[in-house]
Amino acid sequence: MVIDIWSWFCLTFGLMLVTTLIMTEQGKRFRTNDGTIRKFSILDLEFAANGKEIVNLIKGIYKLSKIDAKRVLSALKGQLLVDFLFMPAVYGSIFLLCRVTSAKLVSHPGKEAFYWLAWAQGISWVCDAGENIYLLTKIKPEPVLPSRTGFTIYTVNEWVKWGIACLGAIGSLSCILYFWLTGEFSAHSLSYAAILTGELIFFFLAGKVLAKLNKPSIL
Repeated sequence: MVIDIWSWFCLTFGLMLVTTLIMTEQGKRFRTNDGTIRKFSILDLEFAANGKEIVNLIKGIYKLSKIDAKRVLSALKGQLLVDFLFMPAVYGSIFLLCRVTSAKLVSHPGKEAFYWLAWAQGISWVCDAGENIYLLTKIKPEPVLPSRTGFTIYTVNEWVKWGIACLGAIGSLSCILYFWLTGEFSAHSLSYAAILTGELIFFFLAGKVLAKLNKPSIL
């Protein structure tokens, strides 16, 4: 069962890396003019201090030149859409890691904890999808300022999404690293480790190539 899980993990992990590359390139185009022209990232929208910060950042995009605003809006909307493909990859990867960890903890109390933590990734997925839909509705010249209740819900949604995902990823990776350091792993898993290493090498090399080919178009 563990071997089958690792084969699926190689697929979801590979998809996660490919979509990450795409979104990273899209993110390089993000600019806004909220007094001064500056860069921003999707995290600035996810962890905004208040609703007004989200509104001002989006309004600032429309204050750029017509051509630059069009490029930024296309990149921002594109990243949010690509993120829908990234979601099953990242949460699927964490789900599989938690299942592997649960399977290894045969008689340990943590077995059940990681089993349910694996399925809890579905909650993070739903929260992430809700966040993207919310932000897509805000991308317009005059976005509506969210109410205090609405922004609170949005903020809680972010913490739930990141909290469950990070707990699953960090917890399972820590356990798996422990299994490797203590030699509690199957020899068959070495082939999957080689595949994952190859995927990471491709990711970093592709990132360097794209960084040289695609330079920011907005100064």
